[in-house]
Amino acid sequence: MANDPDFAREWLAREQEADDEEDAPWAPPLTEWDTKAELGAETRDLLQDVVRLLVAIRHGVPTVQVERLKTPPKVGGRPFPRPVTALDEARENASRAAAQQVLEWFFPHATTN
Repeated sequence: MANDPDFAREWLAREQEADDEEDAPWAPPLTEWDTKAELGAETRDLLQDVVRLLVAIRHGVPTVQVERLKTPPKVGGRPFPRPVTALDEARENASRAAAQQVLEWFFPHATTN
């Protein structure tokens, strides 16, 4: 299949279609999320915070090290994704609508409708 030109063209077409569509960020399915998965994700997130703290202690808290004139290494990252329910999405939409309303009140010339 790696040397099949028809397969390669089809694969490329699918990749371009996937690039055109913006997918929502990945979240684990709610049906597979249980206490064990929650504890594992929480442990990962806490360990990430510990690593970030240890790097800050080792390399200094300032964003630039004057002695070496370089930024400290970046560690950590985003927390592990949690399942997203319809209630979570409704809350997010309501929050965005409220923020948009505040922007329209204070900056009516800056919002586009």
